Amino acid sequence: SYGIANDDPRAGRYRNAMVEEFGVDWMLPEAGRYYLRRFWVGEVKWNGTTWEASLNGHARWLKQQIGGTWQRMCRYKFGEPKCFYALHGETYRAVKVASVSDLRRVFRADTADITTSLANSYFAGGRLIWRAGANYALESVVRKYTHSTREFELAERVPFDITTSDYFDVSPGCDGLSTTCLSTWDNYDNFGGEPHIPGTDTALSTPDQGAS
Repeated sequence: SYGIANDDPRAGRYRNAMVEEFGVDWMLPEAGRYYLRRFWVGEVKWNGTTWEASLNGHARWLKQQIGGTWQRMCRYKFGEPKCFYALHGETYRAVKVASVSDLRRVFRADTADITTSLANSYFAGGRLIWRAGANYALESVVRKYTHSTREFELAERVPFDITTSDYFDVSPGCDGLSTTCLSTWDNYDNFGGEPHIPGTDTALSTPDQGAS
């Protein structure tokens, strides 16, 4: 359709986009349009010939989760406002791609852009934002990082091929464990989980359970 390139839905650029349906009085077009209905784009998929998108109405807002869930691991994304950990000095910016092993998933960074000695788990789960190339402005999650080779493996394949002219910003990740929050990031006061809640075995136990 006009104004939407074939690569746009492939890159997920219309996820949750708002769609307005309106009418115009053909006998009085100068009166302008009048609003009929409003939808939001849900699932977008390729059927082999064209793109198909499902539309959701206002009822979608009734399905939003309200409140949180008690859990042992942190419920916040690392570096987001509720985490209260500012990712400034830890974020590596404008890192160039040196070589590509898998055109849409595995590549190596230029060693000149990541000179600090880092653990292999440093970027695991971290956010990578493409700043140049066909995947510009898209966000990826790092699945695996090997510091000796500066190799990155993404959790999901990107929509377009990665090339050696691309570069990106990348931030470290967090596994959501209370021990990591305390020992690695010294941010335990803002930990968003309940690591000491009893498990199912404790909740269902009886006073004499396990007695000899």
